[in-house]
Amino acid sequence: MSIDSSGNHHAPAGTPAGGQFAGHVRPEGQDVTLSTVAQLPEPVEVPFDAVQNGDEVLSDSGETWGYVVGTNITDGVRRVILHNGRRARLDASADTLTVRRRTEPVAYDPQSSDYWANVAAARDPRQSVEVLQQIVDTEAEDDLMLAIAEHPKATSEMLDRATRHTSLQVRAAALRRDHLWMETRWRMKREAEQHAADEEQRLRDEGVSPMAPIRRQSITAYRQHAAAVTESIARAGAWRDRS
Repeated sequence: MSIDSSGNHHAPAGTPAGGQFAGHVRPEGQDVTLSTVAQLPEPVEVPFDAVQNGDEVLSDSGETWGYVVGTNITDGVRRVILHNGRRARLDASADTLTVRRRTEPVAYDPQSSDYWANVAAARDPRQSVEVLQQIVDTEAEDDLMLAIAEHPKATSEMLDRATRHTSLQVRAAALRRDHLWMETRWRMKREAEQHAADEEQRLRDEGVSPMAPIRRQSITAYRQHAAAVTESIARAGAWRDRS
């Protein structure tokens, strides 16, 4: 197992790294105090398939490398993605990670400057519904809304709130959830169609422009999303008819 500090800051493949929060890294030892050391569970060795979001990954010396926010397999190489942008690489299927699996979820602190720790808190499957609701009520960044859209405990209302974000990645993630409200699906369809129409109008107004390729890409993306939502509405309607 090896650690590198490059790559995505959250789980979905293809999401660009960096951004305005790329430098927010948890200071070493910040979450360990004299009052909490005795309460920490013992480290365990786990294979790649057993890694869970929220696991605290440790180095051979026991140093905290970060909290798991996702996994990725590319060209046969297994990577565990940590909240601070680091990646733990497992070169062989027999490789294991040393993790500390806490009984309590990663803490969410709306006042913290440690953005990626809060993303880890939002992605932790042990997180309470109450804290997830607090995140929805407090935050607006795409990483956090994506975490909400993919969280197993997210309610239909939370999914609706997350899809108010303009990110198509967030909206696509919510669209994969069976309990997404039909009203939310119809709103997403209308908005995608309107965004595509707006981009088409800008393309016509601007004529030959350096922005033209970007406009065309946006139009294609919005049209594809609208089509996916339309298909989702049809599937959900058919399921309701059968039930």
